[in-house]
Amino acid sequence: MLIDYQKFFIACARAEITATAAIEKAGLSSFILTKIKHGNNVTTLTVGKLAKALNVPVEELVVFKNG
Repeated sequence: MLIDYQKFFIACARAEITATAAIEKAGLSSFILTKIKHGNNVTTLTVGKLAKALNVPVEELVVFKNG
């Protein structure tokens, strides 16, 4: 599953929290932020934890690609 970095950054701004702080709040490693920035896949569990930490629906963070 891909997290759209731009959507993630906007959600962080709305929550008035840095991207690093959001990762920490979700209990994830800093490597996850690197994966998001580079457009690499993350697990559905990771997406769920970030959405919960930012208090947004999962759909607000992810991008779906066909194929």
